[in-house]
Amino acid sequence: MEHKKEVTLERVAAEVGVSIVTVSNALNGKKGVSEDMRRKVREAAERLGYRYRTAAKTGSRSYKIGVAVAERHVKEFPSFYMEIYQSAAQELTLRGSMAFLKVLSEERQERTEKAALFQGVDIDGILLIGETNKGCAAELKELYEIPVVCVGSYDISEEADSIVPDCYGGMEQVTELLLKAGHTELVFVGSPEEGTNAADCYLGFCKAMEKRGLEANIVKLSQPDRTEKKQTAAEVDFSRIQPEAFVCDSAISVEVLLEQLQKQGIRVPEDVSVAGFGKCFAGSKSERMLTTYVIDEKEIAHLGVAALIEQLEGQGQTGRVRIVEGRLIQGNTVGKAICKSGKRKAGQCDGTGKAGHTPWEM
Repeated sequence: MEHKKEVTLERVAAEVGVSIVTVSNALNGKKGVSEDMRRKVREAAERLGYRYRTAAKTGSRSYKIGVAVAERHVKEFPSFYMEIYQSAAQELTLRGSMAFLKVLSEERQERTEKAALFQGVDIDGILLIGETNKGCAAELKELYEIPVVCVGSYDISEEADSIVPDCYGGMEQVTELLLKAGHTELVFVGSPEEGTNAADCYLGFCKAMEKRGLEANIVKLSQPDRTEKKQTAAEVDFSRIQPEAFVCDSAISVEVLLEQLQKQGIRVPEDVSVAGFGKCFAGSKSERMLTTYVIDEKEIAHLGVAALIEQLEGQGQTGRVRIVEGRLIQGNTVGKAICKSGKRKAGQCDGTGKAGHTPWEM
């Protein structure tokens, strides 16, 4: 039987058209490589079937990594943070290490619970995925006396590295896209008080609106409704708000909004534009794809694993915060604002009535 040749760094480098050093730095989370190039290298490596050299070949250890995820992220669907966990587990397997998933109970992240979290497993480091109580990372590090890296969110502390999505910048770009389409009456849909990422999304929205001298309106969705979406949809009457566009802080907020708009006979994007943050489809039955800002969960997981292993091997410093940028996806849920008279809005309307929408592309 003919054995397939092992895919080498040289092969990946040739596929992407860069140097072997660039490929190595990209795959190992080192500096000096742009996020776009890092993504291209990883995609090429996966496509070609490249596998990280095992511990036996590199001389590094095989690690047992504890992965702690807040309970509410396990309950959510879709869950950006659970996608990060799955990608991190795959990454660890490729590196010859193992992941042990544990769930932190909702609102009960007490010291005693944390101390019993990984009982029976001699773990080497911890990946703390998603939004948790303040100081959670530092307490885990103190209890287990091992490195901790926050992934997908941040806990400002000198005790742990953080790999976080660019929620502020991403939402600012999404809002700017709507403003460039001619919309001036925008409403933010989400829960800024729910955590740092949601708060950063709202602040990015406010920044874009402030630069244009526009009012930053908001419809708040309470935290319990993130997993009980029907309750929220029944409570919010979006037809009374009547903005030109909605900006949502997550896939769940988009789902809540679209469900209610459909019930109230409000069309997207004919009557109102909708844009969001995160990877999701806006109504698969109508084959409508959301205009949104997407963060690659594989990239966040890769950088988190790389940062933790650097610390385990004595190569990394603690207290670093790394922001992972994403990219705008142009779907078909945003229309270009026009006046009732049929004239396209260009900063001013003729005052004949509520703005309508026509298909718009960047």
